[in-house]
Amino acid sequence: MVEKRGSSYPRVRRIGALLVIVLAVLVVVIIFTRGDEQTGSAGDASTTASTTAAESDGEGRVVRIDHGDPRQERRVVITIVEDYTCEACAAFAEQYRVVLRSLVTTFDAAVEHVPVAADDDAAALRLANASLCVADDTIEDWMAFRSAMFDLGTVGGGAAMVADQQLVRIAQATGASHSVTACIVENRYAAELEAATARWSSAGVELPHIEINGEPYEPSTPADLSALVRGQ
Repeated sequence: MVEKRGSSYPRVRRIGALLVIVLAVLVVVIIFTRGDEQTGSAGDASTTASTTAAESDGEGRVVRIDHGDPRQERRVVITIVEDYTCEACAAFAEQYRVVLRSLVTTFDAAVEHVPVAADDDAAALRLANASLCVADDTIEDWMAFRSAMFDLGTVGGGAAMVADQQLVRIAQATGASHSVTACIVENRYAAELEAATARWSSAGVELPHIEINGEPYEPSTPADLSALVRGQ
């Protein structure tokens, strides 16, 4: 089964639904203002990103962050399998976000994020579904929403307490349109997320699971990852 790695960061205990939502929205505002979590902008043709639809073999969906034409084959594809309620996944996302962005924008690399919901966690499934909904709606600011989902998922009880309409509000705070509402409320991608989770569960991986051109990579340091990728 897919297992979440232990984290050296202590889990913050339950603090109440309202505070969790306020925290998530605040993080979105800070990230959006800072601008370093944007994958591109509507007027910047040099930086694009795409959501890749599920393949017929049931492997689920990936969110592909690319530079230029996302249909072009890249020398290196970095795959990140992640669960928004996984503390180790959140720590990896924070620690490696700068180097991953650099590899996408300055090297012939793409990053594919594969959301899953380990341990049959319904709350994790809802966060992952919302993430895919936002990716389909407004890929330019998807990274900001992803960060907010990690904040919700790794604050004690946050993922379980957040309501669909609150997820919608957070999505809209990152730039999503009103059409994202139905996708989130319907849990539209639940079946595909369950298929992706089952696929990685059968492989017995721990999260976050990283692959470089299909080969497993054990995270060490951002500098080590950069050197390995650029040496391909």
